[in-house]
Amino acid sequence: MELDNYTGKYTGAGQTIVVIDQGISTSYTNSNVVYSYDFADNDNDAINSGGNHGGQVANVAQNVASGVKIIHLKVFSDGSSGAYNSDIEKALQWVVANTDAYSITAVNLSLGLGNVQTPTTWLGSDEYQVLDDKGVIVTVASGNSKASYSCDGVNLLASSESVISVSATNADGEFTSFSQQHKDLTDVAALGENINVIDNNGIAHSISGTSFSAPTIAGSAAVLQEAAIDLLGHKLTDEEFLDLIQKTGDKVGGYTINEGATTATTDTTTTDTTLFNKDTLVQTPEPETHVPTPDSDGTIATANKLGTLSNGAKLLQDSVTKGTDDKDFFQFELSANGKVDFLLSNLSSDVDLNLYDSSGKLLHNGWEWGSVDIGYQKTLDAGTYYVGVDYYDGYNKGFTSTYYVGVDYYDGYNKGFTSTYDLTLTLSDVVSPNPTPSSPVGYTKINLANAVTYLETHQNEYNDQIVLEA
Repeated sequence: MELDNYTGKYTGAGQTIVVIDQGISTSYTNSNVVYSYDFADNDNDAINSGGNHGGQVANVAQNVASGVKIIHLKVFSDGSSGAYNSDIEKALQWVVANTDAYSITAVNLSLGLGNVQTPTTWLGSDEYQVLDDKGVIVTVASGNSKASYSCDGVNLLASSESVISVSATNADGEFTSFSQQHKDLTDVAALGENINVIDNNGIAHSISGTSFSAPTIAGSAAVLQEAAIDLLGHKLTDEEFLDLIQKTGDKVGGYTINEGATTATTDTTTTDTTLFNKDTLVQTPEPETHVPTPDSDGTIATANKLGTLSNGAKLLQDSVTKGTDDKDFFQFELSANGKVDFLLSNLSSDVDLNLYDSSGKLLHNGWEWGSVDIGYQKTLDAGTYYVGVDYYDGYNKGFTSTYYVGVDYYDGYNKGFTSTYDLTLTLSDVVSPNPTPSSPVGYTKINLANAVTYLETHQNEYNDQIVLEA
């Protein structure tokens, strides 16, 4: 089965992909291997007669980028299914030291270690960051053990913000049943089920796993970097690469979120031989209803925490009663500068909607006579804010980089009555550095043809980089 529909002129020529894996296979040999080393046994013999995984991974990358060079760094002893983290770290350190000498574009780790829901450090985390700073794209398989865990997550090695965590889809563009994935940690998906690779005897073998989704992204990086050098005169940054493949990818469907309890990780690293993979999930920006605990949010200090406000609307439903529960506060955050629309609606009595800054200073007093809707828009900087039900100006001063929205029961009207309300916050016109990794609606699957076409037709978006010296 073809890994991608791109058949254009770019082949990854001039680019090098490092495969940190089982080493060179005797059954699936790769063309254009320019270097190899065995970090498990500390010698120059990176051939593994008992393991085909590394050779298969490299074949997948070359099926996408036929002109790419391959470096095999062996971190598994012959016949072993486990590798030591210290050997993997040594391999990454070699890449850091030799990036320029070998024109290394991407590093692939189709290795698995447990299931985590937050970025988790390990021995190679420092090297990840250095490679990220150097513009090297590190692709890591998300893991094939979805059925073994009670909640979504990715393998620990794929959880870093400095790497691209890759999940697997089937031929229908849906996530495979085995692929680990997480809505915050998975970055992109690629085909990872029933992929054909050809052995040295010309026989096709069908393989599956996130192990083979990850090198698809590494191969795509080689193709797009060759295209960028040709079209722009310089490579894409890793952030630009991720943004490009996300916004030109195909939507992945057929997934559900499982946020159960975390399952402990193991203490060995294994090849991702049963391959499952899933793509980045960003929830659709549809209205989200938040029902706070009554009487628990009457001050800024005890405000309900809503988290980061993303594009779209957030709906809050509550009530205020004069004399008992006459103030509600809600905290929200903005990750970038943007415009926020505030709407207070469905009132049963006269209620005010106020906005305060970090010192408690009133920024906007939203009020109308009677139980009518109140709405206004404010442009706010990135930071922490508070959406709140608050009628008392200048209360709880001293918050830093914070804004407050107060819903205020009108002091002189209908005393003692309860008013229900809907408070809707809508974020629009986000201002952020350009370009940054996009937030696609739902997981996205790589579409290399779309990515190349976009790069060819939108070169102006990427022309703010320093041109590489010849």
